[in-house]
Amino acid sequence: MVPFPTLPTESLYKFLSIAGLVTILSSLILLTSQTQQLEIENIKLRTNSELYSLKIKKYNTLAKEANDAYRRDKASFAKDIAALNSEKKRDKKKGIRTDRIIDGKTYSPDDYENFLIKWINASQSKFNKTIDNLTKEYESTDIENIRLNQQRELIEQNLSYSDYLTRQVRLLITLGILLMIYGFYKWHQMQVIADDLLKYQLAKAKTEQEQLEALRAKELADTQLEGTPIPAATQAPSTDGVAETNTNKKP
Repeated sequence: MVPFPTLPTESLYKFLSIAGLVTILSSLILLTSQTQQLEIENIKLRTNSELYSLKIKKYNTLAKEANDAYRRDKASFAKDIAALNSEKKRDKKKGIRTDRIIDGKTYSPDDYENFLIKWINASQSKFNKTIDNLTKEYESTDIENIRLNQQRELIEQNLSYSDYLTRQVRLLITLGILLMIYGFYKWHQMQVIADDLLKYQLAKAKTEQEQLEALRAKELADTQLEGTPIPAATQAPSTDGVAETNTNKKP
């Protein structure tokens, strides 16, 4: 009957220990990498959001300044037109005409009125142009805001995935720790048994060596004892010699 092969338990426990350690390290590396990547994305989002806020603040400031300037010009125009009309009525009653000198140039009441109209039209044109430019810039920032919102949604998804990944990594780390502890514990037990077995084999081999050396010494002593000659006093008389003596004594 062919014996069924058995698993090398020591190698299995080593594998479990190393697998547990690798699982722990891989999980920590994965979690650290994911956390760092998410933190980088958050930093980018905060930076872009701050830049967007600065642009919106700048837009609101410039729009407010342009609107305030145009309102002041309108108020000044209305005041000047009211003063000019009042002056026309007064001059009409008196039958005179009051001219104005502006930047070295003389303006009649009608010319001055046309000057004021041109001035307020120029102010309005400047205001409209400023608002148009700011509106175009705001539209670009609006597109940027859409991108920021998309980036926020992506980061929220990544945060949700990161939470799920964190839970899974914790489970893997726990599993790795259990595998490593169990593997090292069983490996240590097997190593203690292997050490005891090795000590027993060494002691047995030493005992057998001593017994073998004693047996060889005994055999060597017996061989030397068999090769030693017997003394003459202890030799038995030869029967051939007796017969010869008896033969010589006959007549």
